[in-house]
Amino acid sequence: MNRITIVEAIDKFNKEYPSADAFMAKNPGIVYYGEFKEGPCNQYVFPRTVFENAMGIVVSRELVQGLEKNPTVGLITPGIYEFDTGEYMETMVILEGGLSVKGDLFSNEYVHRDKSEPSKQIVAPPHSKLQLATLEEVFYFCKYEK
Repeated sequence: MNRITIVEAIDKFNKEYPSADAFMAKNPGIVYYGEFKEGPCNQYVFPRTVFENAMGIVVSRELVQGLEKNPTVGLITPGIYEFDTGEYMETMVILEGGLSVKGDLFSNEYVHRDKSEPSKQIVAPPHSKLQLATLEEVFYFCKYEK
């Protein structure tokens, strides 16, 4: 499997979802509104990955809806990641790809979806840790609720 750079991850994400309209057209089962926030993608680099000497990369775009914390659409590259949900309950919808989930409510559960299947969700409560591991690229949608 080839390692991906942050520039390649951003390019891949922007080609898959160049606009909020493209996101909604490719995912008709997810009914949301808004436009992507102006400016560059959010970029997160994690030092721990399943590949020796490789950085884990997550890129996302905020879907502006006027909420206290707007939802995001993103791409996770192969790696192992740990997130703290903070004060929000997070609902992550897997749009394409698969990953293993460990956390306060999960015990190494595998969640996978290809484009022909209904979307799959991971719900993490506020103030919890969520560990994700994937060997493939995963596109996702995440919404945040108090």
